[in-house]
Amino acid sequence: NYLTITKAIKLVGAGTSQTTVTRITGTGNTTYGFGLIKIDTGTTESTFSFEMTGFRITPTAKNKNFIRISGAGSGWRIHGNYFYKDLSTGDNDAVINIYPSSNTSHKLFGLIDNNVFENIKIYVTGTLPQANLSWKAAAQWGTDQATFIENNIFIRPRPYFDNSIDAYNGARLVIRYNDFRNTRIEAHSACQSYVRGPRSY
Repeated sequence: NYLTITKAIKLVGAGTSQTTVTRITGTGNTTYGFGLIKIDTGTTESTFSFEMTGFRITPTAKNKNFIRISGAGSGWRIHGNYFYKDLSTGDNDAVINIYPSSNTSHKLFGLIDNNVFENIKIYVTGTLPQANLSWKAAAQWGTDQATFIENNIFIRPRPYFDNSIDAYNGARLVIRYNDFRNTRIEAHSACQSYVRGPRSY
């Protein structure tokens, strides 16, 4: 009851006012944290030029994460979409979850740009082994070795002021040129024995 993508295809809608994807019932795969689309980039470091654009995603069922990008592939892009969550469903967790799932790599880098996120967030995380790999490697400031989040609009209702970007366990982020409305960015510290903070942001 969810779509798995393992090839670097281009998923192109007719525009946010023309192509709507709605999940009405079910919870998808809550064990692995995705409810609508899982994009598996593979376990080896390589170019994975997947692209998703031109959709309005308006899930109404209570799901954990609607889109999950996993593996060790880089070069993917999510752009030109409208992501909306109805808060009356009682759940507002991440619509896009960036989750490295290779035991030998912390790299899962791409571009999220020119989207609208309303009442939902981007969650960049991973497991402790990937966090350790990320922290052992150089920060690589000023390179493409990061997940870029830019030129998006993030909207939350008052007075909640919840986060729209959340990260930990060695995440590497570049966050720039976005419009944040009643919302914020969150980066976890090494607050528990199995959690490490983001490597760079």
